[in-house]
Amino acid sequence: MNRKPWHHFYDDDVPVDLQLEDATVVDFLSRAAKRYGNRPALLFLNARLTYAELQDQVDRLATALDTLGVEQGERIAIQVPNLPQTVIAYYAALKLGAVPVPTNPLFTAREIEHQWNDAGATVAVLADFIYDQKVRAIRDRIQIRHYIIASVPEYLRFPLNLLAPLKLKKQDPPLIAKVARSSDVHYFRNLLKSAPPTPPKVTLAMDAVATLLYTGGTTGVPKAAMLTHRNISANVQQLAAVLPSAKEGNEVILGALPFFHSYGMSVVMNFAIRFASAIVLMPNPRDIPQLIRNVEKFKITLAPMVPAHFQAICQFPGIE
Repeated sequence: MNRKPWHHFYDDDVPVDLQLEDATVVDFLSRAAKRYGNRPALLFLNARLTYAELQDQVDRLATALDTLGVEQGERIAIQVPNLPQTVIAYYAALKLGAVPVPTNPLFTAREIEHQWNDAGATVAVLADFIYDQKVRAIRDRIQIRHYIIASVPEYLRFPLNLLAPLKLKKQDPPLIAKVARSSDVHYFRNLLKSAPPTPPKVTLAMDAVATLLYTGGTTGVPKAAMLTHRNISANVQQLAAVLPSAKEGNEVILGALPFFHSYGMSVVMNFAIRFASAIVLMPNPRDIPQLIRNVEKFKITLAPMVPAHFQAICQFPGIE
């Protein structure tokens, strides 16, 4: 590539040209699980999933989705904060050739109705409290034929798996809810336990639509950006090129940025999996005390954040 004016601002070890590998982020997960199966992939309070366990959970959910009749190209809405279920659902959908539609957990019922109908979503993976507080009342106005209900504490270990529900019930509004199971309402962990890790083998075309990622809608209603497998893979490989000091299998990445946003999806979730890094999951990105505890406890090595994060950290009492 000919030198351009902006190349002058690149760090010395950043290449000006890049040969992209024809590999999807699903391939990157498979590679990470084979090379670093025992290394942590997802960390959330006292929950810990290794890369081998993450691959197993992704395969089980992909099998379960196939059993529910999900086909290639079908839209799967994901409305869960940054939790293990979010990553598992995203990669399971991709592995099956379906199209994940990440949705902001803070959306109102009206916003959910617009986005899911606009995307043509027919399956939804969502948190129990979101279903209870927002989605239950609009079921007759959306096209969802299967609801997969996730719960914040379900991957936590003892004693937090018993203590967390008590704390979550006291939040306003509550961050946990009882949802009755039915023919079209399934529990996330139960669904995975009943499915073997043997999803059908699907060929993923690099130029096929992989994700519908919605804009913020500052000039109107949100609109979907149609991201292909090549788009998403190229983003990850570009990030790897501009961060040459990152070491595969070694990094611990702060997962505070929401995964429904392009920044969190690419720079945290997908980049971390490409590098077999541990992701420290934060469902509430505004919880600065917890963010600081995570940095200290898990020895964060990469912290993608927004200016408001850095400002809040700098102003935190005793941070010096």
